[in-house]
Amino acid sequence: FNNNYAPTGGALFLDNENALAITNVSFYNNTAILKSGTDSSETSSGGGGAIALNFFNYLDIQNTVFINNLAAAGGAILSISKNSITAWSLSMLYNVANTIGGAIAMYDSTVLTFYNNVTTLAFNDATMAGGAIALSDCNLWSMQNASLIITNNIAARGSAFAFKSLNIYSGSLMNLYIASNIATAGGTIFWLYDSSMKSEPMG
Repeated sequence: FNNNYAPTGGALFLDNENALAITNVSFYNNTAILKSGTDSSETSSGGGGAIALNFFNYLDIQNTVFINNLAAAGGAILSISKNSITAWSLSMLYNVANTIGGAIAMYDSTVLTFYNNVTTLAFNDATMAGGAIALSDCNLWSMQNASLIITNNIAARGSAFAFKSLNIYSGSLMNLYIASNIATAGGTIFWLYDSSMKSEPMG
């Protein structure tokens, strides 16, 4: 999937209650930004440069590459609400989000599981937060015999990860290699917290 455009889901959009398996696919230079036709600088609407999921979908992705995709949120993948994503050996490189989630942005109880082998998230960029992954109102992803390499990502807040309303009992950060990420605040993790949220920073 190369050089495709849509306001949401530059290459693929799963609306409601779908199941899809993707294996050995490449997503290059796809874009998901709302173009109003009146303001060429409008870049904060639309999402999922390669893939966007709306509600109650199941997506299984294996041995797939996401390179140089662009979106308002979720430079490569955006999950809006209550979706389930399983990921096996992904390479997510040079993706850009103009708000959050340079590679992946997930909202509202989305479940993400990384399975066997290594997933690499490198050289991704989020203008606001979560250079690699941003989670809002979600559980932490789970790892099943998997590891993540997180390098050279950039964001204003949380160059690797940004968390908001994260369930602190949902899992642990493990099997990670994190290096050479750059942020103004939260060189690796930016965790937004207030008394109304479900989570709090620990340590």
